[in-house]
Amino acid sequence: MAVSEWKLPTRREEEAVGKYLEEERNFMAAENYYVNDHAVQIRRYAVQLVTKFSQGNTDDAFVFYLAMNYFDRYVSRHGLPNNQGTEEDTIQWLVVCCITIASKMRRKSFTVDSFLADKHLEIPLQRIMEGELLILNALEWRMRPITPICYLDHYYPKFVALGGLSRRCINEIIVQSQGELSFTRARPSEIALSSLVAAATILYPGQASSINDTVRSRNDTWIYHSYSGFCWLTNIVVVVPVS
Repeated sequence: MAVSEWKLPTRREEEAVGKYLEEERNFMAAENYYVNDHAVQIRRYAVQLVTKFSQGNTDDAFVFYLAMNYFDRYVSRHGLPNNQGTEEDTIQWLVVCCITIASKMRRKSFTVDSFLADKHLEIPLQRIMEGELLILNALEWRMRPITPICYLDHYYPKFVALGGLSRRCINEIIVQSQGELSFTRARPSEIALSSLVAAATILYPGQASSINDTVRSRNDTWIYHSYSGFCWLTNIVVVVPVS
């Protein structure tokens, strides 16, 4: 096991997993929201915008994940704000505000002025501040969501015997899958385990039976097969861990 990538969970961290499982649903999109065709179109446009405005932020891809998490949680429970121009303008404004909040959570050096200038966005700073406050209040200032990352050290020991997995690859699978609509109904704990299963399936195809044993007793196996297919379709490169 690569010490730099994985660590053995402490007793306190293992106890925290139980609390995460109880609370994780609160950090997801509202249930059944994205079965509505119009809501699906809104999210697809939001994903395009977050991807566009996140380009160049290679030092922290997790900004994309957080921004989409905020957007999903806000829109699925409160809908789009009114009186913000056209629907496209409103979505863009909301997306930008989600990105600026996520960036502030991840980088102390981030400034909204620099971001707007870099992305050539002509949105008044006051409007950004208003949007950020709207989102923060709606989400009750719970801006550090329970994510699949919270569970990785808990689930990883199940895969050590196979030969190990690269945490960087697992993180990439998690971040990229955030843009996929079908995965919005999966819990963070399911996504964490699914990402590990998908990577292991690709990297160790000869040990399929052992890999399947890790999820055989669960009743939500659709997500595990879906993640493996997602990795193949998006050409995510899965490599062996650095020792």
